[in-house]
Amino acid sequence: FQPAEEGGGGAAQMIAAGALQGGDCILGGHLDPHHACGEVVAAPGIICAHTDEFHIELRGRGGHAARPHETSDPIVAAASLVMHLQSLTSRGVNPSWPCVVSVGEIHGGSAPNVIAARTTLHGTVRATQPDTRDRLLAGIRRLAAATAELFCLDLDLKIDEGYPPVINDARVVDLVRRVIGSHPHDYQWKPLDYPSLGGEDFSFYLKEIPGCFVRIGARPEHAPPALAHSPTFDFNEKALVVGATLYARTVLALLAAWPLPASPAKEAPQ
Repeated sequence: FQPAEEGGGGAAQMIAAGALQGGDCILGGHLDPHHACGEVVAAPGIICAHTDEFHIELRGRGGHAARPHETSDPIVAAASLVMHLQSLTSRGVNPSWPCVVSVGEIHGGSAPNVIAARTTLHGTVRATQPDTRDRLLAGIRRLAAATAELFCLDLDLKIDEGYPPVINDARVVDLVRRVIGSHPHDYQWKPLDYPSLGGEDFSFYLKEIPGCFVRIGARPEHAPPALAHSPTFDFNEKALVVGATLYARTVLALLAAWPLPASPAKEAPQ
């Protein structure tokens, strides 16, 4: 267990504090109500995305809503920008690679008959490939600047670099899969068909040493699954036993198999 997984990059702080000193391999997991208890989901390679955030402030000339010609309206500009940002994923990058741009916050205005002088937007960018990520971030900068000019506004834009992608080591994934296969009454192996666009700071550990991050099925037995981050989230507590025993058995298997065979040469991301 570690602090600040959701924000603040707790893993990076743990590494800086020496948590990986003397470590050769690492295992991690996340409860997932999409899967039944006992199912363990993983895959080699990229399983979670880059995560970045953007913060945009549009500033204009506020005034009376009945006299819009005397103002520069940042709310209308923000609405236009939100729509155009969606073209980055549909027209600006290779559609073969998963990615998303989502605006999660818009703040502007204080009364229905007042045109605001300031509007802010905050959002997230998710991508599994470096080139896709670069194109999306460049596109946000370009569209934000163009929108400000089009609507006669001033612009402040800040992009916060988030977590790197989670990249599982194929050798460790294979060992976990074999551990699961040797205990069919306790676990069921389920390959991950495509990367998640969620982010995990476990990625910082995997940049330092090889390892494997799995999703542990935790769907409640007698209730519909509640999604992660929802106010109704719940999970099957038997999943805690699944995770604990899987970790213990995998550690014993790692000790018996150590050192792992040499990792095959990695292909450059496309």
